[in-house]
Amino acid sequence: MTRTVEDAVRIFDVLAGTDPADPVTAEADQHRPSSYLDALRTDVSDLSVGVPRWMVYTNSADPEVLERFEAAVADLRRLGVRVVDDVPLPEYDSLRQGLSCPRFRYDIEAYLATLPETPVRTLKEIEEGGRVHVTVMPTVRRFLEFDGSPDTNAGCIQAAANEELLRQAVRRALVGAGVDALAYPTWNNPPRLVGDLTTPHGNNSPVLSPPTGFPALTVPMGFVRNGALPVGLQIYGDAWSEPTLIRLAYAYEQSTRHRRPPESAPPLSR
Repeated sequence: MTRTVEDAVRIFDVLAGTDPADPVTAEADQHRPSSYLDALRTDVSDLSVGVPRWMVYTNSADPEVLERFEAAVADLRRLGVRVVDDVPLPEYDSLRQGLSCPRFRYDIEAYLATLPETPVRTLKEIEEGGRVHVTVMPTVRRFLEFDGSPDTNAGCIQAAANEELLRQAVRRALVGAGVDALAYPTWNNPPRLVGDLTTPHGNNSPVLSPPTGFPALTVPMGFVRNGALPVGLQIYGDAWSEPTLIRLAYAYEQSTRHRRPPESAPPLSR
């Protein structure tokens, strides 16, 4: 979360790479360019983007957000990006229910065990500590039901298999449509008030990127509700496509300049 695409890329350029403590990153150094800053370019006429209508145009999608998204698609076209209007992913409906591996309890307790001193050691202690917000508590209690490890939990084993099937399906969809990336609203609805767990949220961020592990980048695409609430455009692609996503996001950002400092925050001072 940064002010600009360039800020994000400068941080990413430092952080990206293989981490010996994280096996998921084992291949990262093999795919890393000399610098991701080289992707901060505004020439994108050789690139193509697909619109997954099944994700964007849902019954609960907010009309204002959809207006901002249609404007974003028009802006991409104006930049010379080839847009494919409808990129289906028929496999998603059959896989979506089997993508959950609620391993948070396992992960946080493994992390806490590595710290020499900490006021808590278990998720149960966190739950009982009286500092979990009421809106988060149901999720914490659901994570407490997790048993075993990701390698032994039946749900996690099935989720891992379905995640691989989803990766294959996404790649087929990208190739079939002949596009470099997908673009959609980060959320189909404006931000909800803290504590509101009932009105539609339309959070598209966890739909494809987390379960596949493929990269996604969000950039501002304007405001809704009389300019009071921001909305974002998410650009998502295959594994190791970060340079392409950076090019698309940077070109779009530089062309539209939607971001503005929040009115509720004081100016930065040194």
